Amino acid sequence: RQNKIFLIKRIILIANPLILAFASLVTIDSGVEIIPLEIIGVSYSESINNISKSPVNANQIILTFYLIGILVALTYKGLGIRNLYRFFTETYKVNQIGNIRIYENRSKYNLSFFNNILLEKTLNQFEKHKIIEHELVHIEKYHSYDNIIFTFFSVVFWFNPFVYLMQRELRITHEFEVDNELCNNEFEIISPYTKNL
Repeated sequence: RQNKIFLIKRIILIANPLILAFASLVTIDSGVEIIPLEIIGVSYSESINNISKSPVNANQIILTFYLIGILVALTYKGLGIRNLYRFFTETYKVNQIGNIRIYENRSKYNLSFFNNILLEKTLNQFEKHKIIEHELVHIEKYHSYDNIIFTFFSVVFWFNPFVYLMQRELRITHEFEVDNELCNNEFEIISPYTKNL
């Protein structure tokens, strides 16, 4: 609420998963030497035989579980993108401002995705005007790109709860960024995120 440096916060939130993924790939020489198996009384051929007799490898189980999680996350996100696509294809285009298309729908959603704005049809003209102003700032700030990047992160790092917390924080940051700009322009705060915080 106090932080007005929204761009830096967005960069930090997006960079965190990348830095953590890179850090997990880096190996550091700890200076610890590996003791050969022969010294501790186990021959290499015995250890290989014992490993080969093991019916299931723990790494294989983890990898299989991870890949199933990616498949589930991809399916879930794919359905979400399909629903978003349907919002814009099954609605009535009411206006166009340059390359920005404005659609109306009977749904309760007011949102923007890249250069498309979706409005709830039952709103009055004043409310529609306010929401268009709000969504235009989202478009101007390229918030859809941030959301796409975090959608990718939430698929790859589906097992990590911090990714979902960072995604939520990023969405709230988007809303604060838009509301801050609109307040500077003397518009009313209409974001459902920041109005209730």
